[in-house]
Amino acid sequence: MICKITPERRAADAAWLSELVTASGIKPQQVEGFTDVKPMPPRSKRIDPDTVLKRRRTGISRTERLWLRKLAEAL
Repeated sequence: MICKITPERRAADAAWLSELVTASGIKPQQVEGFTDVKPMPPRSKRIDPDTVLKRRRTGISRTERLWLRKLAEAL
């Protein structure tokens, strides 16, 4: 899945938010620890071989059930 939020979109959103803050008349305060936002590291492409994907098997259909019943009666 590709992230659809581009750096240009982030910059446009930041500009829009700053316009809202300046229009409201509130004086912004810089909070310690929120000066630099770092992006999350990319996910690993590695698949753990010990991980077993458990997929639920679909149930048999009515036609398969009837076919198996006929097969069992023939025996």
